[in-house]
Amino acid sequence: MRERRIKNNAGHQYNPSFYKRGLEDAIELHNLSAAPVNISGWYLSDSKNVLRKFQIPTNNTIAAGGFKVFYEYQFNADPNSPLSFSLNSARGDEVHLAQAVTGALTGFRATAQFGASENEVSIGRYVTSVGSDFTALSRRTFGRDNPDTSDEFRMGTGLPNAYPKVGPIVISEIMYHPPDNGTNDNVADEFIELRNITGASVPLYDPAFPTNTWRFLDGVTFTFPQGVDIPPNGEVLVVSFDPVNAPAVLSAFRSKYSIDPAVPVYGPYGGKLDNGGESLELYKPDPPQTATSPDPGFVNSRKQEDMGVVPMDDGIMEKYSKQLR
Repeated sequence: MRERRIKNNAGHQYNPSFYKRGLEDAIELHNLSAAPVNISGWYLSDSKNVLRKFQIPTNNTIAAGGFKVFYEYQFNADPNSPLSFSLNSARGDEVHLAQAVTGALTGFRATAQFGASENEVSIGRYVTSVGSDFTALSRRTFGRDNPDTSDEFRMGTGLPNAYPKVGPIVISEIMYHPPDNGTNDNVADEFIELRNITGASVPLYDPAFPTNTWRFLDGVTFTFPQGVDIPPNGEVLVVSFDPVNAPAVLSAFRSKYSIDPAVPVYGPYGGKLDNGGESLELYKPDPPQTATSPDPGFVNSRKQEDMGVVPMDDGIMEKYSKQLR
């Protein structure tokens, strides 16, 4: 399973422009083997507990290295049926492809899980040095990706995935294990650096709902204050201490790392960066759910980074410029 089109609709987050563009949920399958695979009679589902939802019709074989796309009009043909499903972009979802022979499950399956996602942005499989991940892609690659109608979109038969969507904000540097103070862990000199890799200012809040701001929710916890913008090609730092109420600590911190006075420093974050390695996740808020959705007022936060930190010697900084999704 390699790419899924995740949309917002009634039951998720309503966006009229989505329907005008002719897009709908779609699930793309990719045969990674060197032989054709007959998937007739297999099942697609959004629930590991109910795998037999949409049964793939007969005469469906994916050529070696080939693709097959199924669209929402197929797997959500009757929205009132418990066997129909669509994909939840507001809260995230999962997709299961289960092998079956004459209707009986064999136990073989492929599963993909994903978090909340933006309108009109597809999520696809991307192979990394430590395995594979499902991440936001820089463009849709279902075959007919800028359609005027749903019928045109449904003509897509699949394409190789585009490169992951990168930026506009990246986690560019992490100091997670500064030299210890004697036998004590030196948390005060930890920091996380965010960089704007574009030529336009990027707000760390929803401009339409400015009280909804970006935040770290894993590894450490921190909610950015209202009104923070990162200027073009600019950066901000997030630290473990309070830079407003501890000016002496801030001065020593800037001096230690030769940080320009113009670079904003925010904190304190909750917790500490684990010297043994962990995941660090930055989240961006989406617009609140409208009254037409089942979750009026709900604000989801889309994960921007899931970063594994590799243990290093004291005082060695890890530099990253990874895609934010």
